[in-house]
Amino acid sequence: MSTNSTGSPHTPGAQDAQAFPYGSDPRPAGAQPPVASAPRKSKGLAIATVIGAALSVVLLVVTIVLVVGARSRNEEARNLDTQASQLEQQAVDIKAQKVCDAITRDNRSTVASLFRAYPDAHDDIANAMQRLCADKYKTAKAVTQVSPADDGIFSYDSIKCVLDESTMTVSMSATVSVATNDAFGSIDSVDVWVETGFRDKESPLTPLTYSEVTATPTTVAVGSSGTVSATLPYDPSYGTMCIARVNSWWPTGQ
Repeated sequence: MSTNSTGSPHTPGAQDAQAFPYGSDPRPAGAQPPVASAPRKSKGLAIATVIGAALSVVLLVVTIVLVVGARSRNEEARNLDTQASQLEQQAVDIKAQKVCDAITRDNRSTVASLFRAYPDAHDDIANAMQRLCADKYKTAKAVTQVSPADDGIFSYDSIKCVLDESTMTVSMSATVSVATNDAFGSIDSVDVWVETGFRDKESPLTPLTYSEVTATPTTVAVGSSGTVSATLPYDPSYGTMCIARVNSWWPTGQ
């Protein structure tokens, strides 16, 4: 037996109760304290996590598909609009080309009504004509604006009639003047077809009793005058007044 530092009896190897206030440590001397194990994960939580991740991927894919689809539809709509515009323009061009083809010297008597019905009434056709047949468009516009019946532009002088009783024909001659006018534009010379004939009264409102339109036009420079000649059959019932007036006109050289 030995004594401790306080003089109290001490048995070797005995545990000091004060060193373990909560009871004695049953572990062998030198043993390490046990390591606390990690808590076990819940299977339900793991499944929910997987499902949430899968839904996120699905939503992402759906979003991408919707965005791509929307862009595709917008592009398709733009393409359809473009195609529709092109078809409309093609239709306008077809109409405009038909009008262009109809504007000819031989059709001069109907050009004014044609111009009023199409380019003058429809800006899209007018624009197309100026692109497809600019010269014809200008000609038709001038022919429409300068009426053959306009006495301020077309005037007549020195009308002479000579009757040949042996053949009962009348030789007629007249001077036709063409005044300058802004409506002619760049046209500096015109060919005029003149109607010559008779009436039995002096009034210009009196209809002609007989008339013919010259087959060959007379060329007159704008701002100048030219002489028209014609030979007509005659009957006393036609009256004694000889008449000459422009029936139609067209730019020289066109």
